[in-house]
Amino acid sequence: MFGQKKGYKNKRPDRRIFNNTRVQNAASNLLANIRFSSVDKEIKTISVSSSVPNEGKTTIVIALAIAMGASGKSCVILECDMRRRSLTKALSARPKHGIHAVMVGECDLDSAVIETDYENVYLLDAEAGIPKPDSILNAQTFTDLLETLSSKYDYVLIDTPPATAFADAAIVASKVDAAILVVKEGLVRKPDLLSVKNQFDAGNANVIGVVINSKRSSQGRYGYSHYYEND
Repeated sequence: MFGQKKGYKNKRPDRRIFNNTRVQNAASNLLANIRFSSVDKEIKTISVSSSVPNEGKTTIVIALAIAMGASGKSCVILECDMRRRSLTKALSARPKHGIHAVMVGECDLDSAVIETDYENVYLLDAEAGIPKPDSILNAQTFTDLLETLSSKYDYVLIDTPPATAFADAAIVASKVDAAILVVKEGLVRKPDLLSVKNQFDAGNANVIGVVINSKRSSQGRYGYSHYYEND
């Protein structure tokens, strides 16, 4: 389950939220469900998206990565929400290179991937102002990059844009082992969810679950969220 503390905004996750016991437990439960889903087929590359902005996908990505690292598994996070980058600020990271530089051969992968303050958690950022992100994500070189990263790390987590805004999320979802959709309680509309489902189905994406990101109620209790697996 994921609960969000009152006062925290999804646009720029407050790092204190990752020390919250409820968030840590929710992320650990999510990781357990991912592992359960990988019994028949190994899951290493995972994209995380939302239907619309401000549903908390970046918070979920980081919390899940921290849970992976705490379990002893290495995880690299990719910034693929290239039009609205937020991972470097959320992680207080200052990378010198990004995905585009690696893909065009301006720097090697090991120079671009940096450590974070969290154990076993790494970051591959995206440069600001990358033109036509959808074309870059659809390129064979990006597919090759994912394969290389999955050979170096136990997990590859990819933060993608809201799926109703750009095709980027559906493109990435079609290239990874599994996709997760984050839904903020009370924000997203049913037509938006159906639109995302149609996009992902068209690309044969393996959507293994939906995370409901719930806010605290007026009584101060955390709302519940659920992880739904496909049949």
